[in-house]
Amino acid sequence: MFKEVFTIMGIIKSGGLDSNILTGTVGSHTFRYTNRQLVVSQKAAEVTDRRSYEQIAHRSLMPNVSLTAKLLTSAAFRFAFEDKNVGQTDYNMFFKYAMHYSNPVYITKDMREMKICVPTGYEVSRGSLKSIQCTYNASEHAFVTNLSASAVNADTAVEDFSIDFLTQNKPLKWKFEDKIVYVMLTGTMGDDGFVRFEVSGASLMFSADDTAKVSAVLPAMKIVGGKVAIDAATYSCAAIIHVRYDDDGNVLVSSQSLVLSDALKTYAAAYKTAAAREAAMRSIGGWNDSLIGSKASTSIADGEVIRDNENDNENTGGNGGGTDPNNGGGDNGGNNGGGGDNNGGVSND
Repeated sequence: MFKEVFTIMGIIKSGGLDSNILTGTVGSHTFRYTNRQLVVSQKAAEVTDRRSYEQIAHRSLMPNVSLTAKLLTSAAFRFAFEDKNVGQTDYNMFFKYAMHYSNPVYITKDMREMKICVPTGYEVSRGSLKSIQCTYNASEHAFVTNLSASAVNADTAVEDFSIDFLTQNKPLKWKFEDKIVYVMLTGTMGDDGFVRFEVSGASLMFSADDTAKVSAVLPAMKIVGGKVAIDAATYSCAAIIHVRYDDDGNVLVSSQSLVLSDALKTYAAAYKTAAAREAAMRSIGGWNDSLIGSKASTSIADGEVIRDNENDNENTGGNGGGTDPNNGGGDNGGNNGGGGDNNGGVSND
């Protein structure tokens, strides 16, 4: 095996090809990247049963993750994960981490076909900057951060807010030209009992000479108890992200997860039960009903599926991105597969 691998790699080098872009199958070997390292493995001789309990349980996670990712992509969901490998997108990274979320959501095939997702505490950005702590404050109907700031009004200019913010948050080492970015999913309960979500977002770049009004740049922002906060709806979740460009033009971000309002947390809980998982698996089809029931019961008893996760209620870091730090906003659909218009996402375009 090793002789064959070295021969393949030698052909690649001699042909002037970059091994960093080699993925897929060559002959009897599969090439992929894990943690930025090229990994070579023997190609599977035969495909295992795609209708096993484990396979169906795994696939039943995908619909909600996929629909949530597409919803975030419509807000220019880009450059939110610093740890992307060559050829990977933020959609890929979101999907990767969300599929391993410890308190998963299960939706049925019918919900998928109606494009109804149930947002939960998925990680929406992952990077090297210090995470912003964020919690939902029910009495204020807001997502409140640990970032200090003085009160703002309709006439407060970005330049005045920037100086005040950077002064009050010196220990956190924010800088001029850093951006505070938020992405929010806001839901409306329908007559059919399903909540349907729309995405929005905005960003503000800290500047010493920007005379624009904060109320126009970040209309959802307010100050609660001396802390920066974002207005919340009844069914909503949000992530507030620190974005910075380094000297080489690379985008750095803080690691953040979606934080849920109390009403959304309660709504989502119904889709995290053993019954929800079984319903999702049954809707996929091709499985023995009695075996699903017995296996699911065993798994729940073993604590495999239903676990509380504080990221549903509090965000000290985690899955990204969202809106364009260049232009602040992000309500509209993205171009070029999630690139987004000028109002959205974490982008270095």
